[in-house]
Parts: sequence; structure tokens; C-alpha cells
Amino acid sequence: MKKILFLIFGSCVNIWGAEGILFSSIENGLYITFSFVLIILLILFSYFSIRNKFIYGKNTKKTKDVYFGQKIDVFRNQNREQDGNIVQRLSFYFFVIHKRAAIKNNKIVFNYTFSQNIIFKADFDQICYITHSILNFLLDICENTTITLQIRPLEKYENATTCRFYFNINNPLLDHKTNIEKALNDQSINYTYDKLKHISNLVKNIDIELSQNEYRNIIFKTNKQRSSLHFDIMLKTSYKEDTYKAREKFSGMNLKAVILDSDFNSYKILNHQLRLFGVSTLNRIDTKTAIEHIFDNLYIPNFLFVNIQNITNTKSIDDEMIKLSVKDIFDQMKLKKFILIVMLNNENEEENYKIFSTEKDCFMVRQPYNPMKIHEIIMNYVIKNNIKSQEISSSYYTIGGGI
Repeated sequence: MKKILFLIFGSCVNIWGAEGILFSSIENGLYITFSFVLIILLILFSYFSIRNKFIYGKNTKKTKDVYFGQKIDVFRNQNREQDGNIVQRLSFYFFVIHKRAAIKNNKIVFNYTFSQNIIFKADFDQICYITHSILNFLLDICENTTITLQIRPLEKYENATTCRFYFNINNPLLDHKTNIEKALNDQSINYTYDKLKHISNLVKNIDIELSQNEYRNIIFKTNKQRSSLHFDIMLKTSYKEDTYKAREKFSGMNLKAVILDSDFNSYKILNHQLRLFGVSTLNRIDTKTAIEHIFDNLYIPNFLFVNIQNITNTKSIDDEMIKLSVKDIFDQMKLKKFILIVMLNNENEEENYKIFSTEKDCFMVRQPYNPMKIHEIIMNYVIKNNIKSQEISSSYYTIGGGI
């Protein structure tokens, strides 16, 4: 509308120029009157546009967020439960979380123990919305922080399992404690914490089957070292067959891996996953020992997992963090023929990965990741090199539902 008014006004100005002196005829007087009306309309239109943007502009995003949450609640009486792989459903949004974490240089680590069930019957849309909304909230208030999302079973019943969703933060949130507690008590008036208040209300209503001893709300804890949020959800047992139910365990193949990661949380999680898959790792976790094994001619690993923060383009050694040079990595890859897996904490580090992108035996894994990504890399290596298990019987681990 504004553009149309400008075009009409411009046309009038051109006509004035073609006719000559403005006040020389009655026709010019009509042009002036018409143009004066257009100028008034343009001023009024601009005034109300600016006024509306000033009044409602800041609330546009808030209205959108609340509407999405309300849309979920409107159909609460409808049964929207479905069979599904909880890890796979959550991982659909991991790439977005990886990009969001880069804004304040945060890192999200995902931990799910595959010795427990993975297939459930649940309202996955609601669960994913709540989980990722909490992660987004933490990414908004945290900086240079590692946030661990962990799903842990609490109590198993005949047809259901109560699971606890943990959000562990490796930094204290003492400055946010008052506002977070107000939001969880439905008292917040700050937009940033209003999002948490809305999520908390969803958690209270998502599962009416929890017993009185289990948490129906988001619980927040903090001290001088770390902080955490958690909530409980009851997931029904699914009897649907799943493609992930039985995966070959690589025990008996003598597969070995070295992990070079200064972050204790991500190291511990990856180390546990590899051992569950049947891949042996070093007992000691310090980066100095890991680098010594990489250069040890008698120790030949099949896989090298390196956090990109532990890689440097030069030979220099950081005083605070022991790093491995790119040249040394390439030299050892040619010598020992291992697979290199580079772990990226957030999108800010993807530019540094380009130096490895041309290597055929190099893979990139973005945090947070689905653990089956690691399993897929190992499986492809085993198939490519035709490695057979030395054990008499095949070994499998179950990560399926209740069958």
C-alpha cells in the first residue's frame, strides 16, 4: 500500500514538471489538491505502521511460541500416542540444536543407554517439543557451556517404564536461579523465562499416570559447580518390531579405538557407547596418554575419535589443552590405516573441518548425535575390511522394545 501511494505521488510530480508553473492554471490546482490528499494519507499510513510495530513488534515472537504450545494442548483429549524409536525421534532436531549452540559457543551432548528399551508408545510430538524447548532455553541463558541431555529409566512396570529426562549443565546458574524458580512456580513475567513457565505447564499435563512419588513438574537444582533440570515421563511398552532391535555387537573382532577429547562428559559417553558396541578403548582418559598411544608403533587402533578442539594446525602445544597437529594425524593415518572421526561441538567449528573433508577415511560427527551414527561407521569399516568375529557364536545386543 505504501509503495502504491509513493508511485501515485511520483506520477503527480512528473505531471507538474510537464505542465510548467504550478499555480498557472486550474488544472495545476487540482493536481496540488490531489497530491496534498495523498501526502496526508501517506503520513497517516506511516504513523500507524510505526505505532503498531512499536506496540506489537516485541510480542510477535512470544505470541507465535505460545500459540504453538496452545495448539498442542487444545487436542489433549485426543489419543496421539504412536509407536516409535525415542532416540530417532529426538535426533530429528539435533542438527538445529547443533546450529543454535554456536550462537553462544555452547555444546550439547546426548546420552542414552542402549541396554535399555528404545521403542515405546508415546506422544512423541509433545515429548520432542518439551525436550528441545528446554534445550533452547538453556542455550539462550548459557555461554561456553556443555549441556548433557540424558534419558535414564527410573522404574519399570509390566507395560510401561518411567523415564527421567536430565539436563545437566557443567556451569552454575546462580544468577538465573530466582527467575527460573519463579517460572517453574508459574510466576515469571520475563519473556525469556516465560518460555520455561509454559514448558513447565506442559510437563504437568503430559502424563497423568505418574505416581504421587514421581515428579510431575520440572525440577531445578544448582550449586557453585553445576546445575541441572529434570522431569519424569511414563513411556508405554511397545511390541512393534523395529529395524534397530538387534544390531551386531563387534566383540570378538579385536577392534580398538583411541578417544582424544578433553571434555570429560563427552569422553565418558562415547567411551561407554564404544564398549557397548564391543570396541575396546583405553582405560586411562587423559589426552596425553591418548596421544602417546597414537604415536606408539606397537599400538595400532582401528578408529581415532578426536574432538576438533584437540586439533591444531601448528606444532605448538597449548598450555591449557594438549592438541594433536593436523600433519601428525595425516601421517599416522597413512602409517596405521585407521579411520578418523572428528567430533564437532557446534556450527562454529565446521569451517575447521574442511581440511579433513578430502580424506576418504575421515568422518564428521556433529554434537549432539544419534549413537547409531557411530555404529554405522564401525559397521561400514567391518564390511569394507571383511572382518569376521573370532567368537564361536554371533553376539548381539538388544535395543528394541518389549518383545
